[in-house]
Amino acid sequence: MFKKTSLILLLAIFALMIIGCEKEAPAKPPEPPKAIPTVCIWDEGVLRSEATLKSSLVSNMALGEKVIWLGGSSIDTVKNITFLNVELSDGTTGWASKSLLATDAFPAVTVIKEFIYRRPDLVTETKVMFEPMEILAVTKVAGDWVEVVGEKNMKSGWIHAKNVSKTDTDVAVAILAKKALAEKEVAKKVEKIEFILKNAAFKGSVFESKLEEELEKYTTPEPAEVVEDTPEL
Repeated sequence: MFKKTSLILLLAIFALMIIGCEKEAPAKPPEPPKAIPTVCIWDEGVLRSEATLKSSLVSNMALGEKVIWLGGSSIDTVKNITFLNVELSDGTTGWASKSLLATDAFPAVTVIKEFIYRRPDLVTETKVMFEPMEILAVTKVAGDWVEVVGEKNMKSGWIHAKNVSKTDTDVAVAILAKKALAEKEVAKKVEKIEFILKNAAFKGSVFESKLEEELEKYTTPEPAEVVEDTPEL
């Protein structure tokens, strides 16, 4: 009996020694935050310090600006608003209302007038259309089609991919051009159009010729009226 007990005790001690000698399994490193490409679909979209409307302003986002959704979300239960944790291109982070953003998307701009389709099928055309130089967020690509969301999420659907530009230059030119053309004073309108055309960063934009036409329209003097002399009778 004593020998049996001693053997059990010895085995137990030996097992404890083995366990003590084993190295602890390394803890799994924390998962890195998600980085989901996102587009602001409102001009001057507000980025806040916390997920509540009462929190302080961190910065503003421009229409068509590319940001990163870090994967976090929170609901302001008082206002029932969902906020997303996002990062700007300069590393600034904060919380923005989900309604200001199109997630898992990239910015684009319409080049010509384009009817909106309910699905990527020619027979699903609607009566709604995008005008040239409208800023979009492309959320899905399917062959020759793209699914898009327009400014303030007022229009959405499928359009032909060939009728949009995805370049940063064209998106920037379209935003500035629409603001320039919206000016009521001709002098300010001309000044802003000239700024775009003279800026080397915007050379080669698909909208360059359109802006040159607009500039000529506002700077070319109207021909003087010719008054013919009436011969004396």
